[in-house]
Amino acid sequence: MSMISLLAGAVAAGGTKPVYSLVAEPISNIVPDPANAEAGIRFNSDGTVDKNEDGSYAQIGGASLDWISPRGYSTTQDFEVRYTNLQAGDDFTSKAAAEDAWVSISTNPVWIVTEGDVATKTVECDFEIRDGADVEVVAAVTYTIVAQVESGA
Repeated sequence: MSMISLLAGAVAAGGTKPVYSLVAEPISNIVPDPANAEAGIRFNSDGTVDKNEDGSYAQIGGASLDWISPRGYSTTQDFEVRYTNLQAGDDFTSKAAAEDAWVSISTNPVWIVTEGDVATKTVECDFEIRDGADVEVVAAVTYTIVAQVESGA
């Protein structure tokens, strides 16, 4: 597991600044035909990021890893997230916002990849988080999200 971490600074005039980090972790759901595969990601206003690999969500990096620390800081600022698709072809089946469009994390935005045929749908993308007040990107990570249906024969 690799980590991309941007430190906002340990101490600045006026107090401690938060620390931002995102963990690059593969996200996939592989199922046998005739089932549908669904995989996705959700950014939470409480300072966590969840992955969906089987229709339910689990926190990326485990319960102790947040995209912002201290976690409570995320509820006092208007943070936004966006994605940029890094490949031609596959894209999200359901998305909180269009590619390269910023959306408020206060809405707990979700991006989902779904595959219903015997095939694989892969979305490799960058996600960025910024402080909406000063539009500075504070954290970035690349995720590969895969939904795959394998032949049942």
